[in-house]
Amino acid sequence: IDTIAHHKGSLNFLHLELNTLQQTSSGLQQNLSAVQTVVDQQQHASNDANETAVGFLVDFEGYAGNVQLYNYPLLQFPNAVSNEGQHYHLGYFTAPYAGLYVFNLHAMGPQSQYQQPTQLGIFVGNHKVARLEVHTTSDDYYDSASCTAVVHLNQGEHVSAKFLGGTQLIWGSKRTAFSGALINAD
Repeated sequence: IDTIAHHKGSLNFLHLELNTLQQTSSGLQQNLSAVQTVVDQQQHASNDANETAVGFLVDFEGYAGNVQLYNYPLLQFPNAVSNEGQHYHLGYFTAPYAGLYVFNLHAMGPQSQYQQPTQLGIFVGNHKVARLEVHTTSDDYYDSASCTAVVHLNQGEHVSAKFLGGTQLIWGSKRTAFSGALINAD
């Protein structure tokens, strides 16, 4: 009888342990399910971010010397080094999403006897948001300048680089370039 009682006690203990393990397993399953949900959400957000990747870099590749600006205010860079999303076209970047963007314009000027700086700017629509001046003289062989703008754009707004005045020459090849990228979509 003692042996039966001992085994009965052991069975009760094992039964309690089994219940505890089953409850722990159920809790672990719930935790695992919650972790999987968070991982799925993060992966979905990461995929969305990759789908909204927007950026461009354009220059005057192929123009070995000076680029004559004449009286054409819009700079139409013919070479797209990169154009993620294809949102830069014929001198204009069009914002595909509302959000925060960064733009950079860099220009190099050749030696000039005109003594007037080449003035360029970054525009959102018709509003100038940044400008640069390249100062070269007959004593200088090259000079360069850059300007950067960080702006919030609405979907469909246009950004461009324009000639503002001064000497109508800039250096071609990869020495004068315009770039932009989406920092964060709304």
